[in-house]
Amino acid sequence: ISPEFPITYFHDELIALPNREGPVHWHPEFEELPRSPLSRVQINARVRVQQMLSFIYDHYAENISLSDISSAASISRSEAGRCFMVYMQSSPIDYLIRYRLRRASSLLADTTMTVQEISQSCGFHSLSYFSRKFRQYYGCAPGSVRSLGK
Repeated sequence: ISPEFPITYFHDELIALPNREGPVHWHPEFEELPRSPLSRVQINARVRVQQMLSFIYDHYAENISLSDISSAASISRSEAGRCFMVYMQSSPIDYLIRYRLRRASSLLADTTMTVQEISQSCGFHSLSYFSRKFRQYYGCAPGSVRSLGK
């Protein structure tokens, strides 16, 4: 950010800011973050959220914890939760679960993988937990999404 311009737009600044492990990767899901003029403090918080989102998008299929997500932005678990609540209106773990469910829904519609294979490939290690969460989020069983797509 130029000192002459303390307020900037998130998406313009976001791509240029590196994290400790190299540049932050752009994901289409970043469009979920609202665009608005921001101060330097707000930009830093949003960069942290982007770093955590990048980690979720890149590692959602793995067994990851809140500590793993917060470590991606080099912040505490409580700060990760606060940042997510402010910018994403959910906790990091709730967001992770919703992202996994969206990926699973896409795979159900576009592949011939079994429901169990999809649940495991999306980071759910229990088919019953996956089915319960899928039903809570979409209002139907995972198998019914597949039959609707045919």
